[in-house]
Amino acid sequence: HGFRKDKPVLHCDLKSGNILLTETLDVKVCDFGLSQIVQKQLSGSVHTMGAAGNPYWTAPEVMAGAEYTKSSDVYSYGIVAWEVFARKRPFPAMNPHQATLAILMEDARPGI
Repeated sequence: HGFRKDKPVLHCDLKSGNILLTETLDVKVCDFGLSQIVQKQLSGSVHTMGAAGNPYWTAPEVMAGAEYTKSSDVYSYGIVAWEVFARKRPFPAMNPHQATLAILMEDARPGI
């Protein structure tokens, strides 16, 4: 999960398209439209209405209706890291609906 200066933030839509490189190769995360500030009194999870983000990068438990947590952002970051090394989008032969079904029904994960 990311941080503001004063509060932790769940991005809730971390994917390669939301990660930018500056001319000096500094990494910047953008598009915080779905992000949530994590309140200390909460369990560190965020209730979302339906699956947030794009199914190629969304954690399976979020797709299945679970609350968004720090672990969900970590899963999305892992998919981005996989994408960097594989040099392709996860599930390139599937549209978003097909990818969602494969992930939820078949426990599909990107191959190496």
